[in-house]
Amino acid sequence: MDWRKRISSILNWFIILVAGLAIFALITEYGFYTSVSRFFLHQAQLFLIFAINFLILIKFLLAHNRILYLKNKRGYFLLSAALILILLAIHFIGSPEFLDNFLEKFLGIKTFHFSVQFYLFVFVLLGIANVNATITALRGTLVRPIFLIPLSFALIIFIGTMFLMFPRAVHFGEKIPWVDALFTATSATCVTGLIIQDTGTYFSRFGQLIILLLIQIGGLGIVTFTTFFSLILGRQLGLREQAFLGDALNLSNWHKAGRLVIRILLFTFVIEGLGILLLYWQFIPRFGSIFHNFYLSAFHVISAFNNAGFSLFSDSLESFKSNVNINLIITTLIILGGLGFPVLFELFHYFKDKITKQRRVISFNAKVILITTLCLIFSGAILIYLFENNRLAGFSFTEKILGSYFQSVTARTAGFNTIDVGGLASATVFILIFLMFIGASPASAGGGIKTTALATLLATVKSWFMGRPSAEIFKRRLSETVVRQALMLFILALVWVSICVFILSLTEKADLLDIIFEEVSAFGTVGLSRGITFQLTDIGKLIIIMSMFVGRVGPVALAVYILERGVNKHYKYPEGKINIG
Repeated sequence: MDWRKRISSILNWFIILVAGLAIFALITEYGFYTSVSRFFLHQAQLFLIFAINFLILIKFLLAHNRILYLKNKRGYFLLSAALILILLAIHFIGSPEFLDNFLEKFLGIKTFHFSVQFYLFVFVLLGIANVNATITALRGTLVRPIFLIPLSFALIIFIGTMFLMFPRAVHFGEKIPWVDALFTATSATCVTGLIIQDTGTYFSRFGQLIILLLIQIGGLGIVTFTTFFSLILGRQLGLREQAFLGDALNLSNWHKAGRLVIRILLFTFVIEGLGILLLYWQFIPRFGSIFHNFYLSAFHVISAFNNAGFSLFSDSLESFKSNVNINLIITTLIILGGLGFPVLFELFHYFKDKITKQRRVISFNAKVILITTLCLIFSGAILIYLFENNRLAGFSFTEKILGSYFQSVTARTAGFNTIDVGGLASATVFILIFLMFIGASPASAGGGIKTTALATLLATVKSWFMGRPSAEIFKRRLSETVVRQALMLFILALVWVSICVFILSLTEKADLLDIIFEEVSAFGTVGLSRGITFQLTDIGKLIIIMSMFVGRVGPVALAVYILERGVNKHYKYPEGKINIG
């Protein structure tokens, strides 16, 4: 190793040290009630930025091929250039007053210091963007590929738990127990929505933002985020990284994984941006403050699109049961988030080609998902209306229709409610349990056994009754592998839920129907509850935590893992006959 590489290697360790100090400085300012003055912290953050750029500049001067180094590190140089331009503009022109007011209200800082802290935050993210290379290096060596996605979710949950345990994450004087922090972080990362503490009153603005970030990362997946940062830096994905990303996104053609990640993030930000604008105008009559209005809109839109169900209102959305626009905005976001990105892309291109009068056919997979989703939503809404029509005292006809439709949609893994779930009839509760168990569609943020599994199982049962050799949907034959996967997923899910319900019935003092509802809500990553979440014992909380985690990443992974272990035998045992029925 020549002296340049040796010095460059030493500088890399200094850069890692500075990144660690940057994280420590940000956590100290926002995570703790500290006696250290903000002025000192802000000066330290400015010094860290100087140190970062000085070290990167030295590495640039030591590089053998400076042009190649500049190309590979252009993300860092562009970030530094942007910061310099912003700080110069603030110094000579001044920062916008509305932006200063907004940042002062939410973070307690001015635009200048926000720019510095944002630089440090993005610098850390750019370093995290290389995590895919580290993770994929484990493929086929230390860790089986099927376990990499659960491990990434577990890492995010652990980090989220640590952040929620910071004193500033809750209101001054409160202290959140570790099991409650773990429960909340798991619920947010697994986009469930079950809560131990009221999100709007117990957690501070800092804690709420942590929850919101966990929802966004959990909904899209940590792999999607890290890949996105890698791509915007211009770094090419290796074959292992593309294969890993294909596993994470359930792609048949993983060579297009990088391009798909960019489209996923763009679709997400566009849909959430439009949702925020629409909800913002609906909240104006009730919440006059511009900043508070925007914050409420952003929180609920991100929560709805990612099928999380977290709300800053203590009664969820019951106060808006008669507002048609808010009901339609939230349910539309839930449906779009639950369809999955492949179906969203197909719908986008389908309607775009309709406008340009080009012919495009919806794929078989998308057609099954769309038809099954619509059938579940409207059949659920009709049944809820019939069972609750005479029980919803004080509701107008419009509110009954809206409430029935809203609960049918939100039971498909979203978790919001406009009707008191604890007061529903037993028949309605069983309908909701069925909808929660089915969940959303593949490649979405939702949990459950998925709509395609339900369609496959129904088609299989129909083929058995009609004596047909294979399952058929829309004049298409389903492969035996698909049928086996759907059946295995259903059985594994049913076994898991049954075991958890049995354990909860021993540890919790609650009605069995409420326990079943709570467990299925956790497994389906829905977030609806009949009021027993706040009363759970620590053992009960841990059971629900495991169910939320398994419901988000587990059943499909377990089914695939078991199928992968199958061995092709070149012989058959003699046939044995038993009597059935």
